[in-house]
Amino acid sequence: MEVLFTLIGIAKYFAIGATGIRIAQRKKMLTENLPISLFTVYSFTAGAALSAGILTFGLILKQLSFATLLVWVLAIAAILFFLIYEKKFLSKLFFTNVLAKVVTAVLYIVSVLSVSTHAILANDARGIWMLKAKGIFLGHEAFFAQLKNPIFTYTHQDYPLSMPILYADLMRPIGHFWEPAVGIFSMTIFFMLGLGLFWAITTYTSVKRPFALILALLLVGTPEYLRQGWVGLSDVPLSLAILVSVSLLATSSHTAKTQLLAIAAGLFAATIKNEGQPFLIIVTLLAMWQIFQAHKLSKSSFKLYLPVVIGAGIFSLPLLAWKITTMQLGIENDVVGAPLFSEVITRIPLLITEVMPRLLDGYRFGILLVPAIVLLLIPRKDQKRNIAQLLIAGQFILYMLIYLITPHDMVWHISTSFSRLLLHLLPSIYLLTLLHRSNKSIV
Repeated sequence: MEVLFTLIGIAKYFAIGATGIRIAQRKKMLTENLPISLFTVYSFTAGAALSAGILTFGLILKQLSFATLLVWVLAIAAILFFLIYEKKFLSKLFFTNVLAKVVTAVLYIVSVLSVSTHAILANDARGIWMLKAKGIFLGHEAFFAQLKNPIFTYTHQDYPLSMPILYADLMRPIGHFWEPAVGIFSMTIFFMLGLGLFWAITTYTSVKRPFALILALLLVGTPEYLRQGWVGLSDVPLSLAILVSVSLLATSSHTAKTQLLAIAAGLFAATIKNEGQPFLIIVTLLAMWQIFQAHKLSKSSFKLYLPVVIGAGIFSLPLLAWKITTMQLGIENDVVGAPLFSEVITRIPLLITEVMPRLLDGYRFGILLVPAIVLLLIPRKDQKRNIAQLLIAGQFILYMLIYLITPHDMVWHISTSFSRLLLHLLPSIYLLTLLHRSNKSIV
């Protein structure tokens, strides 16, 4: 019964997100020809992001029960929307390429059943998220008592609310804190990453679908991803949010409304982990630059920025609410206490010697990583650089800068975190490499 309730809870995120994506398609913010695999990834991410935002406000405003009910109402309304207005699309969604969908569903269900019978490893991020989820599950008073307890200060420095609030939301209908729900949700995110890479391979190469599926599984089936994404640490949700944002920025049109979707995905990343917050800044700047490049600077072009500014402001409210709450409690980020500039300069050689061997570790990250980076760096005569490449490069450089200014011992910091940070970017690197080397038109 717990498995069923968990799956229904995840399905409501799909329903909410699918409605949002269909509305975006009707408003010409996205193409009508989105592949089903990409539509599924976008729907899950959008539904989880919107639900997390609603629940965050509910928690902070002492209206968590109402917010939970509102999410369910939205899910039911989304289902009715599809049944009444989108029957043709539903037919396409479920009754085309039936064999492939059946195989995918069977793989997913088998994975769910497997995860539900195993203990959930709760190291680092996942451990902190689960600890916070227990406080949220018990309600506003219990969670704020946890926030005010100095013992738990570290758990609130680098980890905002999206993941723990979604964990707690999935367990609320169950009636008790059932930890395997966390494993099922994490595995679903892992599954979405594979599906996103499957879309990239089938879209930008001539590889047939069965082989594309095998290749996608190999890309996310490296030892590091299996350890951290399947049963271990949980930086994979941020990896998915970054992949969605990068795909929107790299493959969609340059209209303001479309760029807003990339920013929205970046905002979801910012509510998952603090590493997503600089990513949000970079993707916002690049999206605005693309709008400027497409429309140039004129009085009429300023109107094109308006939906971006308003939309970004609305989407950022959950993050802003969380920041205000932690500031009021005196919770600071652990980058405070950075070394002097002169010391930062002397750290650069050590940074290179520590990072390069890990970056070139073909076993942990898969033997395709280095060739992918090389192919991405080699320019093409007939193609300009995709602005999303700057997004990934900027995020990587920013991670290196954080290592240089960290108040911690840099060798220790790199050894304990670099593999996780690289996982944030891996799927996006593969997507951009395929796009960069492909002769096919973008979606």
